Amino acid sequence: MAADWEARLEQREAELDAMLDDVDDRLAAALGEKQPGIPTRGFRSSSMPAAGDSTGEWSAVTLQMAGLFVNDRDAYFAGTAPEMQQICAYVLSAPHVTGNAQYALMAQQASFVYDSANPLINAYATHGQSGQDPEIHVFGGALAFARLCGALRVLCENDARQKLNALWPVVGRAVIEAGGNLTPAGAGALLSAQGGDRFWSDEALVRKAVAHAAGMIGGIIAHELGHLALGHTLGRAANLEVSRNQEREADSFASSVISTSVFSDPLVEGMILWELAWTWSQQSGGREVATTHPLSRERLLDFIRANETVARGLGVTLENIEELLPVSR
Repeated sequence: MAADWEARLEQREAELDAMLDDVDDRLAAALGEKQPGIPTRGFRSSSMPAAGDSTGEWSAVTLQMAGLFVNDRDAYFAGTAPEMQQICAYVLSAPHVTGNAQYALMAQQASFVYDSANPLINAYATHGQSGQDPEIHVFGGALAFARLCGALRVLCENDARQKLNALWPVVGRAVIEAGGNLTPAGAGALLSAQGGDRFWSDEALVRKAVAHAAGMIGGIIAHELGHLALGHTLGRAANLEVSRNQEREADSFASSVISTSVFSDPLVEGMILWELAWTWSQQSGGREVATTHPLSRERLLDFIRANETVARGLGVTLENIEELLPVSR
């Protein structure tokens, strides 16, 4: 029995290796050359040097640093350049991107900028002042928020629905009161108030939380790439409804990127967790704020519909997700 299981495992690993080789080959064909590491024009970070090669298993760099994070909690919430570079590389290497010449070219031309010093929970895409320099920017607050959500998720693993229902309103109110900002210190304080001592004492929990956060950031990068690839950043939206429709189109693009990735499970779970947290944040603010983005509840349900098979495999359906959502007002 054990031998059969090992044989199946070896077969699955061989299949994954073949899929990754295929992604590399198609990317090289689309770009006209073999690109080492991240398939973008450049990677920049506001406070740390960029890494070199980012190949390896999903979040391998991240997982290796779990021990460091236990001893340096601010580093856990601030992240590192190698981690962010690696996540971006995996997203931009998804078949939905590399299999389309236009998307592959955009991925090759774009620069990825991690602004770790900015506490705003946000990210954006731009073609730059010249209109010819596509960039994806992710702020430090987005990673801090993703890491906080990942930590809360693993702390609630044995009783997720009941505990998360109690936790998200607390986090949501804190984020709203901070104006959508979250520093490493602020995230650490929120985690400490929700049982952080147990989190920091268990390196396995830290590893799981980092993997959840990687899925969230990956989904954000895929969304921003959608804005670039679909031409949304080449002009100003005519009105609020046009802007919201562009956000829906970028969400759909991100869903296609995620569903074609060999790492679709952590990416899907990460984005479900991200939109779930934001649904609570919006509700906890005492109002459903009118913005250029569709409301998070709508985006969450749309994302589950678009990734129904993978989401169901993770135990998430349109019916049971309602158990984790706030009551609509």
